[in-house]
Amino acid sequence: MPPLSLRSPSGTEIIRTRLLKRLHECMAAQPQSAADLGGISAENLAQALGLSSQEQKPQAVLSWPGKREALQKALEPCLKTFQPRPELSWGSFSENLYLEGDNLEVLKLLGLSYNCAVKVIYIDPPYNTGKDFVYNDNFTQSRDDYEVSAGVRSQDADNLSLRLRTNKETDGRYHSNWCSLIYPRLLLARQLLRDDGVIFISIDDYEQHNLKLICDEIFGAANLVTQLVWQRAYSPKNDAKFVSTSHDYVLMYAYDKVAFE
Repeated sequence: MPPLSLRSPSGTEIIRTRLLKRLHECMAAQPQSAADLGGISAENLAQALGLSSQEQKPQAVLSWPGKREALQKALEPCLKTFQPRPELSWGSFSENLYLEGDNLEVLKLLGLSYNCAVKVIYIDPPYNTGKDFVYNDNFTQSRDDYEVSAGVRSQDADNLSLRLRTNKETDGRYHSNWCSLIYPRLLLARQLLRDDGVIFISIDDYEQHNLKLICDEIFGAANLVTQLVWQRAYSPKNDAKFVSTSHDYVLMYAYDKVAFE
């Protein structure tokens, strides 16, 4: 039995490998491996992607304090490995795997065997409602921590100086940590999907708008298959403050909607 690898490929290595598979026609010279990509023709690549050689106009994107660090988390390799638990197994005849651990690290390790190989992924992330669950479901930052991370003031700034409290920043402190949680995990999940693969993600009203923008960025807005409405309750809540909601959402994205069809 070959020894288990103690290092997952980095996100950059995975992206380079997939690009190598898909962009042979953009190579000035055929490389022998993903590590040798020196022959890419920028002009051919831009043409293949339908991009003008002129400077592209800026596009609207979702941004938040910590986004750059969240991307870096997805690109870093994992230096851990899975530890088999045969005493908890049903035996070698089972084709199913139950993996326990930090889902960010697990997604990276799954890439060793399942990159570009998964047909369907379903994710039920924290909804950021602030309720008490086994996992963290409240990603609100304190106002002071948010202002520091957003660059509104320095960590040593006086309480009355360098503070710019606007509604936008106040709102952002309730969502930034959640966006930083989901962003690298969706990046890694996309790398697992095969060309005709799809992903389903459950969410409610708290973060649906942010999740939609993040998925549009990662999977491409053109690869949105649909947004499903799931009726999770069949009777009204008499203690609801304003409106008794009875539904959540499930976003469905394809890796490549043309291949999925």
